[in-house]
Amino acid sequence: ISDGNQTFGQDYVLSSLTYKQPIYPVVIGDTLLKKDLKITNIQLNKYTTLKNEFPVEIAIGYTGKKTIKKDLVVFKNNTKVYSKTLSFSKNNTTQVIQFNLPALKIGKQQYKATIATISNEENTVNNSRNFSVDVIDERTNVLLVSDISHPDIGAYKKAIETHQQRKVTIVKPSDVIDIENYQMVILFQPTDLFKTVFKQLELTRKNHLVITGVHTDWGFLNSQKEHYKRNFVNELQEITGMLNLEFNLFQQNAINVNSFPPLHDVYGAVELQTIANTLLYQKINGVETTEPILTFFEEGNRREALFVGEGIWKWRAQSYLNTQSFEVFDDFIGKTIQYLASNTKKVRLTVDVADEFLLGEAEINAQYFDKNYVTDPNATLSCRLTNDKTNTVYNYNFLFSSTNYKLDLGKLPAGRYSYSVTVENEKLNKKGQFLINSFDIEAQFINPDVTKLSLLATNSQNKLYTITESDQLISSLMTDQLFKPIQKEQISQLPLINWKYLLAVLLVLLTLEWLLRKYNGLL
Repeated sequence: ISDGNQTFGQDYVLSSLTYKQPIYPVVIGDTLLKKDLKITNIQLNKYTTLKNEFPVEIAIGYTGKKTIKKDLVVFKNNTKVYSKTLSFSKNNTTQVIQFNLPALKIGKQQYKATIATISNEENTVNNSRNFSVDVIDERTNVLLVSDISHPDIGAYKKAIETHQQRKVTIVKPSDVIDIENYQMVILFQPTDLFKTVFKQLELTRKNHLVITGVHTDWGFLNSQKEHYKRNFVNELQEITGMLNLEFNLFQQNAINVNSFPPLHDVYGAVELQTIANTLLYQKINGVETTEPILTFFEEGNRREALFVGEGIWKWRAQSYLNTQSFEVFDDFIGKTIQYLASNTKKVRLTVDVADEFLLGEAEINAQYFDKNYVTDPNATLSCRLTNDKTNTVYNYNFLFSSTNYKLDLGKLPAGRYSYSVTVENEKLNKKGQFLINSFDIEAQFINPDVTKLSLLATNSQNKLYTITESDQLISSLMTDQLFKPIQKEQISQLPLINWKYLLAVLLVLLTLEWLLRKYNGLL
């Protein structure tokens, strides 16, 4: 019994194909087609840089028979920043509008898109929708130093620059001069030509990533690095990656490295000389090892990392084949760069919360580590929420799930909230704000989806009933031969000898009779 409009989960028509039981759909709601004009979706990047233009894509849907013309208007603080007149008809029911807006001010910028209503339109809630973008006046400049040409360099550059705030500059070791102008440095397959670069890194205490491969001079690298050494042999080997699920320096999406082709590097075990946090381990000839592919080191505010193996361009290509997108791989590299480009010290409590949510979708994720920076699943994390407009206070406790703590806030009403996350018996606290938009996806539907419900009925070789035809459905079920009443009879026969209690009673009675007869002299 449904209006047929689905907002989440697997498609119910496809799911019904696996059911052995017949299905009798009953549609509720007004099945007469009502005219409606609505904003169905808004797409844009979450971040942009100051004095830059960011793209916005708005999709508008129309239900009706007449040809109409209506204005799409975008406001920022009640000021019109974009408008366009759109035409719709019975055969032209969807339009996708793309345009650019300027980023003129730092911080969270709020916008509202509105499509004009139709005369006598019943549902006007879906005619407007809010969206926002975070404007940042800061770029992460990454210096990539290499003395060779290699396809891996292009793969790293593309993955890093996917984020608009990052820029990669590629230079030869002899051309490195202004290292202070970069947030971090990547050393690609260093040799003794990198000697001056390592000296500058040591003087500036700059964060950096060392990437090794078949062209790396490990003899030189062993003399420069204290965190790791390698007893190498000038023979090549293939290594595959294995994700460390206990990695806790930063939140990392689960990337399917098991499906990636092998990397190439020289023979020899990498020996870590200090405490390290390894994200990827090596698997050699199918054997799992504790040797790192990607590992991180911290010393005060300085951060370093080592990536062992070349052929990362194949990983990026395979990731695209797996997901039809570079997004997963680029996010994997991007989070690594983001961590290395920051000098922020590791903290024991981290809170991950989006700036905006749709109504019913708000949630907060948190990570808590003990003093050894190991995930502690037994802590008590609490959250205090305050509605900035009504001053209503809400108190919740987090639930631990797998590797982090989660808090579902799907029942909160729309509004802007301030939050404070604390750990019981610890002086740890994280504060911030987020916005829950009043956009309710259920309010976007004005007509039931008769087409899908009819298909559901057809697949079950039944008819679609309306709520007013419930008597017909009941009569049909009562006369349907599939639902005959079944009566079962079960007879159990047990010999008397198996009735132990009855036998015991008989023995007691016989004994009592014998004693009475004996007493009365009848025996």
